[in-house]
Parts: sequence; structure tokens; C-alpha cells
Amino acid sequence: MAVVAIRARRGGRGNCNGVFDKLILQSRRRRSMVRGGAGNPGRLRHGPTVLLQHYRPHPVGARRVGNCWRSAPNGAGTAENTGGRARVTALLRFSEITIRYPERTNPAVQHFSGEIAPGECVALVGPSGAGKSTVLAAASGIIPHSIPAEMNGVVEVCGTVTSLMSVPEMSSSVGTVLQDPDAQIVTGRVLDEVCFALENQLLDTETVDRRARATLTRFGLTEIEEQHPGILSGGQRQRLVLACVTAMRPRLLVLDEPTANLDPEAAADFYEMLSQRDQQGVLLVEHNLDLALSIADRIWELDATGRLVRDEPVTQTTLRARTHRNGVTSKIDAETEVSIPSLGMSSPGLSRASGALILNQVTWKPDRKATPVVRELSLNARRGEVTALTGENGAGKSTVLRLMARLLRPSGGSVSWHSDNGRAAGTKPTLGFVFQNPEHQFLGHSVRGELRHALSLRGMPRRQIRLEVDALLERFGLSGYADRNPFLLSGGQKRRLSVAIAFAGRPELLLLDEPSYGQDPNNLTLLLSEIRAAADSGATVVVSTHDPVLLVQCADAINLIRNGQAHPVKPQLLEPPVS
Repeated sequence: MAVVAIRARRGGRGNCNGVFDKLILQSRRRRSMVRGGAGNPGRLRHGPTVLLQHYRPHPVGARRVGNCWRSAPNGAGTAENTGGRARVTALLRFSEITIRYPERTNPAVQHFSGEIAPGECVALVGPSGAGKSTVLAAASGIIPHSIPAEMNGVVEVCGTVTSLMSVPEMSSSVGTVLQDPDAQIVTGRVLDEVCFALENQLLDTETVDRRARATLTRFGLTEIEEQHPGILSGGQRQRLVLACVTAMRPRLLVLDEPTANLDPEAAADFYEMLSQRDQQGVLLVEHNLDLALSIADRIWELDATGRLVRDEPVTQTTLRARTHRNGVTSKIDAETEVSIPSLGMSSPGLSRASGALILNQVTWKPDRKATPVVRELSLNARRGEVTALTGENGAGKSTVLRLMARLLRPSGGSVSWHSDNGRAAGTKPTLGFVFQNPEHQFLGHSVRGELRHALSLRGMPRRQIRLEVDALLERFGLSGYADRNPFLLSGGQKRRLSVAIAFAGRPELLLLDEPSYGQDPNNLTLLLSEIRAAADSGATVVVSTHDPVLLVQCADAINLIRNGQAHPVKPQLLEPPVS
């Protein structure tokens, strides 16, 4: 969420560059304390938080004159005078912006222009690394205020040049959802997170509480409102960030892959809600174009060099071309139906060996008194197959992968690895693991360094590492980014790097959490081909995913995780829709 959060540990200080009457340190027993038994009215759950009180944002549309701010004559927004009245014609306007990051030869975005009117939704599309997130960062003011980048041209939000406003000042008009939800969560309780966003708007306590609870209900988060965001699933954290931004009711929504971690039902619900907006503008980056184009009024397309190559309305012709291009329908179970493109990939006629990874009546819960997340789950992942785990957000898919990797110890049951003859192997399998957040496994200062380190851990001779690194860079479409810092890659590039790291050294067991996240169609095909090839070569591959393309075109076995248990299902391919 685009709000200021100055947090202080005990004995520490928060720093800010804004205009405030005062900073008030509060513990707020009602929200920040956990009630105990008799004689123990409560204890602090977290350290004290410095909340911004009496924040005086500069008037929207104001201009700086020395150290003062003066209101724009026509009020907020880009306006035209119609008989003495001001009428906003653009919530967001880009005027020939070019953005270049330090130590990069080519600009990330070049000569980009466009505008969004009140009530208009624009879908920004393009290949991975084309600069889509950069455009969104410029729209929200993160560039140039927070991310070091050289920006030429002008960006205006509600008629005010963003370079003359701070990010906190823009938050009253712009609500931003970043690609990584973890980068936006600042409190220690789900309810507090939504309240914190609203408190920064100086709303009264009753309004904050009422609107926060209504928003949590709308996003299906009421049952977990007392939980710490850190223990939520990736999809639940993404829903929480969406709830925070939506509750603030900004005039402009800037959304970067808002449904990437959501299950299909939650994603459809969010877009249904978004379609009911009134005069709220939306700038949206979404690789699920079926959903994005269902609500978009216009489409902006960037090419690989960051240039705008298409700016046109979304028409019925556009929708038909997208929906009916090599489409098939897959029914994962009786409750889920999705439309997916056919990639023409066939499952090989490989003779399947006996189970390699076996979970037998596995139960896991975070502590003795907690409700089990996984409950007497049994699952058999075979060698030479892709076993997929799917299910709604919070069902326990990532937990199952961590149990398989022995990152978590089962509360009951067993996890065992079996050799070719079906007996327990004397040694553990070589393992490649992909976390849901790719940044959680980056250690080096360059893409090449990450892959080199992964291969050295496999014990590969130095003389072979260089050749293998070059091969991995080529296979995963990262050759042009070998010397770039992994944290400065786009979201889709980070994901491909994390998968390449897991594949380094050809491990026997691959555990992949949402491996297709943030991929354009070409790179999605590339990743699915690599996953299929790994299984064909004899690896045991287990993936957790909401991606229907991966489920239908790549998986040999699908397990629906529900109520802490695995339910085997088989996708039913139907006839392609008639174009």
C-alpha cells in the first residue's frame, strides 16, 4: 500500500521527510495487545509502532514555491475550464517518459506516453522484462522518489507532477499493489494491516473499524483477522494487500500482477469487484489476459525494448482473438472450470517406476494447540512424473512441499524416499527447491554468480561449471542478464532464475512452488518444456500451482489439497471452443 509506515523498535527511532504536527507512540491495547487470563489483562504482541498522527498532506494539485505549496487554480486533476468549472480529464498522464536504471546501457522504458481517464481501466502487456513494472513504479511515484533511476519526461497524477510530490502525499490519490506482497506488509496482525492503511487517512476510529472489517469480509479474510501475516500463505498475503489498498478507496489503482498468487475463484471474485468501480481509474499488469481483458477498456503493449507499440481500445474482436486461440477447457473438479491455451505438448510413453517420494498419513501443525494444517495426508510422487498440487489459498500446498523437503518435521506420519527397487534409500535424494518468493533463495550479486554457486554446491568440477552456467542461462532465457543483480530483475525473470537454480546439477527430486508465476506465453512454454524434460529424464517433480496450463499440459497426476488432505483428481479435456 502506498502509505508511510515509520516503525521503531525499542530504543530506536523512525525518520521521515514529511510535514507532521507530531508523532505519537501508541501501544493501543485494543489492537496491539493479546488478552490473557485472570490477572493478565494482556501482553504486547509486537514492539511499539510509531503512527503518523495529524499528517498534513500538501493539497492535491499544489505546486511548490520555495518552501511553500500553493494550490492549483483549477483544483485537483488535469482539468479544463468549462464555464468557470473544472473538469478532470485524466487521472494519470505520461508525457514522453524515458527511464534508465544505474549501470544499465539501455533504458527500461523509452518515450512512453499515454493517459487514463476517470473510470477507465488500462491493461499494460508485453514480454517479461519489457518495463511494465517500471511504468507502474513511475505512476505511483516510487520512481524517482524511492528507486534510484534517471527519468526524463513528465508523469502527472490528478493534474500534479509526481516529481513534485512525495509517495506519502500521492497515497491519497493512488493505491499501489506491488509484485511482491511481502514488501508492503508492515504490521503484525491481519486486521491491524487494513486499519493502518485507513488510519493514515486520518479517519475516525469508528469508520476505520467498520470499513476494515467490511473489507476483510469482502476478501474472505475474516476468519484469519487475528493471525500474523507472516504465517499466511502467499495467496492470503496477496489478498491482504489488495484489501488494504481497496479499503483506502483511491482515485487511481496501480496493480502489478494482483492475482498471481490467487486461486482461480479468488482471482475471478477480485476482477468481478473491480468491474463494479465507478470513476476509479486502473492501470493493470496481468499475465492472465483472459481476466485482464474482461474488464479493460484499453490495452497498452510494450515491446522488448520498452517502447509502446500498441494503444487501442479492447473490442469484442480482441476478446475473441484471445479467448479462442488454440483454447481448450479443463475441469479440475466439479467446482473449478478454467479456459487454457493448448501448447501441443504430449506426455511421453515412459514406463513409470514405483513411488519415489511417499507421504504416509502425514500430519503437521505449527504448535501443539493449533489446528492441523496438514491432516493424515497420504501421497505418492512417482519417478519420471510431474505430480501437481492445487487448491484454494491457504489449503496447505506450500506446507506439503516443505514437508517433502524436510524443512518441516511432521507432527505425525512419515515422509520417505525410495530407490528404484522400492526400498528406502540409504541416502537422501539430491534436491532442487523453488520457494514461492524467488528472492528468498538469492545469495549472489549476479545472475551468473547465483548459478555458479548452485552448481558448486552440487560438487561439479570448476572446469564444467562455466559451460553449465552458460547452458542454463540460454535454456531459461537469461543470457542477456548474466551480470545483473538478481534483485534488479523483473518478477518473471526472478522466477525463471529461481527455477534455473533448482534445476542446476540435475537433482533427483524437484519441488517447485508456483514455478509459472509472472510468465508471458513464450516463457511459460519454455518453463513447462523444462519441467516436462526433467521428469522425462527420470526426476521426481512435484509442483504447487494454480496455473491451469501447467495442470493440464504438464502434470501426470493432480492432487487437490483440501481440508489438509490430498484428493487425487484427473483433468477432463473438453472440445475446443468454436471460433
